[in-house]
Amino acid sequence: MKAVDWIVELPDRIYFIEVKDLDSDNAKGHKERCQYLKELKEKKHDSDFVGKFRDSFLYEWACNRAERPISYLVVIACKDLDPALLQYRKQALQRKLPTGLKAGWLRPLAKDCLVFNVETWNAHFPKFPLERIKLEREA
Repeated sequence: MKAVDWIVELPDRIYFIEVKDLDSDNAKGHKERCQYLKELKEKKHDSDFVGKFRDSFLYEWACNRAERPISYLVVIACKDLDPALLQYRKQALQRKLPTGLKAGWLRPLAKDCLVFNVETWNAHFPKFPLERIKLEREA
């Protein structure tokens, strides 16, 4: 099973958070980064994002912890992502999860799915800003 990076439980909801940090100093080289972005535009990572959500949901459900609405938040830390691509990725993931109530369902798997870069995350969640910290390495 694959899991999302973080599960944040609040009194009225649960956030499943997946982060892809393409701007990190530890990220793969420029060629691999460009390839990942190309594949992202071509929907080649959707099955990984959906699988991580579903596996995390199944685990939480089996542990009887999936009683509150769940929002799936994907952060792709990359300065080269434009708002149009973020919106496109969001809509594609919402269709594949799926979000909201479907015919015959008593409750949704996910309330919603949102895709962010660091800038849009910080605008949407000002009380929980993302920032890069640099850890000093021991000599």
